[in-house]
Amino acid sequence: MRGHITESSKIKCLRSKCFNYNFDKETGFFQRWGVTEKEDPIFCEFGPEIADIEITTVCNNGCPFCYKNNTANGQHMEFDTFKIIFNTLSS
Repeated sequence: MRGHITESSKIKCLRSKCFNYNFDKETGFFQRWGVTEKEDPIFCEFGPEIADIEITTVCNNGCPFCYKNNTANGQHMEFDTFKIIFNTLSS
């Protein structure tokens, strides 16, 4: 399945049968939908929409709502590992 991307200096849009989005490059506002505007697809068949790369698990805040369970005794990602991830995503 192929999608059609249109892009200007401000907006990037993807349109396909099952997945659509509008992305405002200036504000970061992102809209996504499936066949209809009410449908919320589980994933984009064209690839990842966002990469949540955690370069450290160190956190002293202990927020009760945090899903990551990071602690003050966390670890930092090695720079070589970060470069591998970044280069994989940018290719």
